[in-house]
Amino acid sequence: MSTEYQFKPHEQPFMVGSPANPDHPARRKVLYLLIGIIIGLTAGFQNGLLVVNLNTIQGELGLTPVEGGWISVSYNMTNACITVLLYKIRQQFGMSLFSKIALFFLLLATSLQWLVSSGLLTVYIGNLLDPYYLELIARGISGIAASAMTVLAIFYSLQGMPAAKRISGMILGFGLVQFGTPLSRIVSPYLAVEGDIESLFLFQFGLALLCFGLINLLELPPGKTDKVFEKLDIFSFTFFAGGLAALCVFLVQGRITWWTTPW
Repeated sequence: MSTEYQFKPHEQPFMVGSPANPDHPARRKVLYLLIGIIIGLTAGFQNGLLVVNLNTIQGELGLTPVEGGWISVSYNMTNACITVLLYKIRQQFGMSLFSKIALFFLLLATSLQWLVSSGLLTVYIGNLLDPYYLELIARGISGIAASAMTVLAIFYSLQGMPAAKRISGMILGFGLVQFGTPLSRIVSPYLAVEGDIESLFLFQFGLALLCFGLINLLELPPGKTDKVFEKLDIFSFTFFAGGLAALCVFLVQGRITWWTTPW
């Protein structure tokens, strides 16, 4: 006889790819809510610390405004494009794999940025790859991580709310991510003292490790899965991602090189 918990009708996932909504005890609800808040702030910091400190990053790496613009493009293009793909991954493979993917990209992005800022990575591969290109790669990965962590923040916040206030949990999850930029303006002067950006990236790496521990400590309930990937998705996603990437380039670099630039 199976001892696996059987979800009641009102505890079932509200859609394929989302976790179930069991009746948690009060203590667990509080833990879910706290984890959702930390994840949401971490997701917000991925973009907030970049926007607030872009000029400092440009100065530290010796970049032109155009090169600094490409850093913003790298983050925004992956953040916008990957959302649809991650949605289908949740639907087909479930929340467990989705959480692992989110944590992998978050740890990879924050650790790479910290290693670039500290100079440790360039000591070994500095002759092979310029730190600027490493930063572009790191920001692209950071965009993927922020998109995935935003979804996790919403789901964790939903688990921490009573059934009658689930909409409030969704609003909280979205709001925490938006709160990352103004909060970055508050903490950045204390982290980037005299233009030292290593502390900024070390702070992000520390948040990533904290999220890694918390998500593994209390996982989201399982949900329903379904086969949603099709062969044509390869072509659909390629054109979709290419179009969004081009739009991001236009919106970011247009105001720097100006709109009348021939290319």
